[in-house]
Amino acid sequence: MSIIRQDLSTKDWTIFALERSKRPSDFKKVKENKAVKDYERNCPFCKGNEH
Repeated sequence: MSIIRQDLSTKDWTIFALERSKRPSDFKKVKENKAVKDYERNCPFCKGNEH
């Protein structure tokens, strides 16, 4: 919905379109982080597997 306001200093009328305030980032889906395991047998970086 739009709002019409008058500038008190210039007496000009201005239309504010509230729907246009949304940005592309407002529609971006939030990604959930996957749980990280503390230890994985085949991981060369896990403690105890550094050979």
